[in-house]
Amino acid sequence: MFKNIGLVIKGNANPKNNRVIEELVGLIKSKSHCVFLDDSSKAIASKGVEILPKESFGKRSDLIIVLGGDGTFLRAAKNYYKNAKPFIGVNLGRVGFLTDINVKNLKKDLSDVLVKGNYTEEKRDLIHAKFGTSEGVALNEVVIHSGSYAQLMRYKLSIDNTFIYEQRSDGLIVATSTGSTAYALSAGGPIIHPDLKIFNIIPMFSQSLSSRPLICSNNSTIKVEIISGPKSQGYISLDGQEDIPTAFGKTIELKKLNRSLKMIRPLNNDFFAACREKLGWSLDISNKR
Repeated sequence: MFKNIGLVIKGNANPKNNRVIEELVGLIKSKSHCVFLDDSSKAIASKGVEILPKESFGKRSDLIIVLGGDGTFLRAAKNYYKNAKPFIGVNLGRVGFLTDINVKNLKKDLSDVLVKGNYTEEKRDLIHAKFGTSEGVALNEVVIHSGSYAQLMRYKLSIDNTFIYEQRSDGLIVATSTGSTAYALSAGGPIIHPDLKIFNIIPMFSQSLSSRPLICSNNSTIKVEIISGPKSQGYISLDGQEDIPTAFGKTIELKKLNRSLKMIRPLNNDFFAACREKLGWSLDISNKR
């Protein structure tokens, strides 16, 4: 199974989480596994854990454990998806749909995975974005936006070379099913089970009253052309990591990447239970029991 365990920890780890980090390292070592950190995770450098540069970390890891919130998980996925190694997340943040192991269940859940081999493996689709001479990958979503708060941009949307619409809005979100519970949800998009192979297309504060989210197969190729906006160019954000400028009149092409991200989940993981807990579903019913 997993012999070499790589840890990615939120860069500015809260000192209150040191106990969790120490517990995790001790647990891994007690099961005769090797453990090391990537060089962006300095939080426990003094604990005698080897720190590896990015290239070595990705190659040597049999399993990558991410400690933090979903943002930490997304950064780790971006850095190491090419190594085709599975990821598992321990939630030190707030919501955490990607980092779904609760610290209260840390010992049991990780023992099940590392020792007993009791887990399921999921493959999550990634979006490949190509714009001009640049390209990038996203697990949750690609956001194409005006770069200016509350100011509209004008753009065209096509799917598989079929014109869909031209409209004005603050921007456009193209999300995976994994990303349906992230920024897409905040923008009014539907919650989509992660097993579904789709793209979730959501205009942001559209000027058109009839504008609604649109779902298509993720085997489709989506093309977006920014026509004009409040600034001299438009912008693209991949999983909220950075805003990359793109010139007006250029086509942004989005399609499913030809490789997926492997995620390890404990057997007790349930998507709808996570929705009830993290999104506050059925609170009145729960309180009456």
